[in-house]
Amino acid sequence: MIQYASLFNIKLSSFWRDAAWLASSTALAQLIALAARPIFSRLYTPADFAALNLFTIGVSFTAIAVTWRYENLVQLPRRLADGWRLVQATALLGGLTVLVLTPLAFWQGPVLADWLDCPSLARWAPLVPLAGLLYALSIALAGWHQRRRQFRSSGQSEVAGQLVYAGLGGLGWLLFTGPGGLILAFLGTYGGKIFWLVKNRRDIYPPGSLVKIKAAARRYGALSKSLIFSQTCLTVTVAIPSFYIARAHGAEELGQFALAWQIIVQPMNLLGNAIGNTYYQRAAELWAQGSSFKDLWRSTVKKIILMGLSVYGAAFCLSPWLFPLIFGQAWVKAGQYAVPLSVGAFFEMVTWPLSKTCLVVGAWRYVSLWHLARTISTALVALAAWRAAWGMRDFLMAFVLQQSLLYLVDFCAEWRFAGFRPNVDKRKP
Repeated sequence: MIQYASLFNIKLSSFWRDAAWLASSTALAQLIALAARPIFSRLYTPADFAALNLFTIGVSFTAIAVTWRYENLVQLPRRLADGWRLVQATALLGGLTVLVLTPLAFWQGPVLADWLDCPSLARWAPLVPLAGLLYALSIALAGWHQRRRQFRSSGQSEVAGQLVYAGLGGLGWLLFTGPGGLILAFLGTYGGKIFWLVKNRRDIYPPGSLVKIKAAARRYGALSKSLIFSQTCLTVTVAIPSFYIARAHGAEELGQFALAWQIIVQPMNLLGNAIGNTYYQRAAELWAQGSSFKDLWRSTVKKIILMGLSVYGAAFCLSPWLFPLIFGQAWVKAGQYAVPLSVGAFFEMVTWPLSKTCLVVGAWRYVSLWHLARTISTALVALAAWRAAWGMRDFLMAFVLQQSLLYLVDFCAEWRFAGFRPNVDKRKP
């Protein structure tokens, strides 16, 4: 017992060392993005940011269809070879599906852009399937590196992606009118990450047997289906407020909301993803070894609560002053919208790094049920706002309250899942 306790302490210390590698690299990446945003906010209009927001929602939808969410499962197999086969399954499924979806995007893109009153989106809609593949493949490759404890390389890919983002955003402004530069920068972010993650051939295994790739995919087929449903619900949940704002308040208001949300979630993306990816790897590893990870959960949650309070407490107080100062006077409303959004972002930051606990212990149905509840409740808030003709501030207050309550429910559920003890004979492969 003493030897195991000593070993477990080492695991906890290495946990925060690996999280620090991801966080520091991601911090540099986010600093690059933040440095570019005040420039982009002066080069591009709120309507351009609205088009980018709707484009990214389309990418989220197509990413689900493109790869069946196998990119999120790379860390779960006990055998390293099966993890790599899931990366290959992501690439194969993605390539085939993009060939099918791209003509559909050419056909239906202008119709959707017209319905959303965002005509500038129509020109770029055919790139949505390709962007979905790049997004999913970057997640799969990052998961592969993290599974092999190459957290430094994973973090460096974030920096590479943001450097490409900053460069293409400026170049795109020179080459295209409207939101083209922003969309080009979005594509470049994930293309840059992929390039960095595959540049060292020693990290990339040779192509495997198609039979073995299919076998690995089938082994996790049930979990993939659960994730498809839950991720569809998640994407719908994200789309609802954007679609509501576009239809009820116009592209200008959607652009203000989009910039406010992009900035407010930066700390969550930086700290939450770094801690969450490391937590997921460690928890899956302990569970595969037949050990509980409740102590890991406790130590993680204490630190992210303290981080979240400091970061989002400052955002709550300073956003109305900082946004127009940094991004220009055209973005005063974005600073006002950031105040309530910072409350919801705090609860998301506390919950998100721990949200894959249910996947580790095999509680797959919970994922679908929680996301379904969140989607339905978000739709009800938007419906109430539409029928009562609420202003933006009233809608945001109700939206943040609803989201925060759902995150609290998830926090309690993940705490319960973290207390499960593995049964080696009955665990999933």
